[in-house]
Amino acid sequence: MLRMAAPLALTELGWLAMAFVDTVMVGRLPDSATAIGAVSLGSTLFYTIGIFGSGIMLGLDTLIAQAYGARRLEECHRTMWNALYLACALSPVLMVFVLAFLPLFPRAGLSPALVAATVPFLKAMVWSTLPLVLYFALRRYLQAIAGDAHC
Repeated sequence: MLRMAAPLALTELGWLAMAFVDTVMVGRLPDSATAIGAVSLGSTLFYTIGIFGSGIMLGLDTLIAQAYGARRLEECHRTMWNALYLACALSPVLMVFVLAFLPLFPRAGLSPALVAATVPFLKAMVWSTLPLVLYFALRRYLQAIAGDAHC
C-alpha cells in the first residue's frame, strides 16, 4: 500500500509546495510583507479554483480503471482523450473565474498596496491553468492504469 501511496502523496506535496516556493522567492523583495501577502492571497485564490478543476477530473479514475480492468483499452484511451478535451474547454472558464475576482479585491477592504501586488501575480499565474488541468487529467489516467505499459 505504501508503495502505491507514496508517489501520490509526493505529487500532492509537490503541487502544494509551489505556493511555498513562491512565498520564499518574494521574501527578499524590498516590501516583503506586501509581496508575501500578495503571493499568499493569489495562491489561495488560484489553488482554490484549481482544486475545482481537479475535482472535475476525479471521476476519471473510476472510468479508466474499470475500462482498463475489463481490458477495453479503446475505451480507456477514448476516456483519456475526452478528459484532455474537457481540460482544454475547462481551462478558459477557470481562468475567467480567477480573473473575475480581481475587481472585487479593492471592495474587500484589502490595502491598495496588497491589491497592486496581487493583481500582476494572479495575471501571470492564471496562464498556468491549462497545464495544471492537463496535468490533473493525465495524472488521473496514469493513476488509474497503475503505470502498466499495456494501455
